[in-house]
Amino acid sequence: MQDAAENAPCFLLCDAQAMKRYGLGLARPAPVNNDALVAAGYLHKADTLAALAQQLGLDAQTLSETVARYNRDAAQGVDREFAKGGNSYNRAMGDPGHQPDACNAPLLSAPFYAIKLYTGDLGTSRGLVTTADAQVVNTQGNPIPGLYAVGKRHGFADGRHLSGPRHHPRPGADVWLSRRLPSGTTLHPLIRKTS
Repeated sequence: MQDAAENAPCFLLCDAQAMKRYGLGLARPAPVNNDALVAAGYLHKADTLAALAQQLGLDAQTLSETVARYNRDAAQGVDREFAKGGNSYNRAMGDPGHQPDACNAPLLSAPFYAIKLYTGDLGTSRGLVTTADAQVVNTQGNPIPGLYAVGKRHGFADGRHLSGPRHHPRPGADVWLSRRLPSGTTLHPLIRKTS
């Protein structure tokens, strides 16, 4: 996790073309009118990057240089700073019809928009590493006697990677595990017995 004090807030920007097609955060794409979000201070809107920087409390020259650098990369279909679009998961979340990159496009058309973001933990993209029988393994790859993981604490079905958006195992995972454990299995002391 990044240092929250050092990186907060941060801002997500888009131009008029992206807003019209995709929206931004709570702001919906066209034909929805997002003026209420602007009035509430959630969505920032300006005719120039300098005016947007002023609204956000940012240095206008720094924002202009950052956007120019981003635009050069986006036009080439790369993101050298954050690697957005650099893997198949990112590309699957992007617009496959947008070329040369499904995840990045230059910010060119006014008005420009921004929302304020704060970093935080929502979850992890990996669960505990387990055997095929859901037994948790230690850093050497050896099963920890009596320690099992299911649900969101369990590694992903395809191995070690998130298989798609909103990946949540079946609610019956606990039942599945309890039926697979041999009778008389001694559980690790960290596991609470719920039945």
